Amino acid sequence: MSASAAFALSLATDTLVLGMAARMYVVPRLASMDPAAIVVPILLLHASRHSMFLLAWPDGAGDLALAALALASLGAFKLGSRLARPLLWTFNSCGAAGLLVGVGRFVASGASLDGSRAYWVPACWVPALLATHYVLFMVLARPQGGLLGQRPI
Repeated sequence: MSASAAFALSLATDTLVLGMAARMYVVPRLASMDPAAIVVPILLLHASRHSMFLLAWPDGAGDLALAALALASLGAFKLGSRLARPLLWTFNSCGAAGLLVGVGRFVASGASLDGSRAYWVPACWVPALLATHYVLFMVLARPQGGLLGQRPI
């Protein structure tokens, strides 16, 4: 197996394991949780994606845009704006898609897997970020009167 294929398999396995953990331990508790306890930490984590912009220019430009979108979503959420839900959907959809496309491009490029930052960013961050996108999709998939409709967000 090539190093690139092994890396892709490792990322897929880590993402699956973290997704399973989220499904078993987080998703069942969503209905009883305060929306802010779920959404705010996820958005704050993704707001730190600007650091990937610095590490992976020019490919990290999308991370800078996603960090800004996470902050805009957070502001709308905390202010209870009617734009919160559409911004959250936009952030979450673009963020998850961007991570998947980025990993695909990384693997397809045959980039060096020598332990440099080009390896550690996707190896450590991507599975965890994808798991948070999964949790946020579960929150957003609830009916309008559900979790995000319980109180102004």
